[in-house]
Amino acid sequence: MSAYGAGGISDAFEVLRPDEFSTGDSDGMAGETVNARAVWPSESRPAEGFSSLKSPVIAWGVTAGADVVCWLTGDESPDRWPVVVVGRDGFSRWASYECGMAEFLRRVFSGELEACPFSDATLWGAGTQKFVHWKEERRLLESGVDPWTGEPDPLAGIGFD
Repeated sequence: MSAYGAGGISDAFEVLRPDEFSTGDSDGMAGETVNARAVWPSESRPAEGFSSLKSPVIAWGVTAGADVVCWLTGDESPDRWPVVVVGRDGFSRWASYECGMAEFLRRVFSGELEACPFSDATLWGAGTQKFVHWKEERRLLESGVDPWTGEPDPLAGIGFD
């Protein structure tokens, strides 16, 4: 997060902005964390010893397939927080990965995990990905350019209510 910040990855994954930087066009970390915590079953926690909070997760990413990617915050040190993927159908399909955010994404892009952790396999084993910072993504969209293709955005100027 400190190196690149929030933004999109190949139009298939969104690294969420902390809420103090959110501009209201997405749920941000707080909104997606609420979504993840809403489906966190106490009987399915991946390890013993968590605090009395309803769930020890903080969302940091979402996929094109509506999976929520979180940190599992059971350790006092954020550097030791593993990644948990909450499948779009909730915690009936979730998995924990003993690595941090950057390493997890690298393993997804290189296909080094046992299986694709997401409902959508767009990024799985696909190698190098394109990252667009959220401010640049917004600037391009507002100028009528698709940030992923560089072509005119066919939906530019269309209002949705």
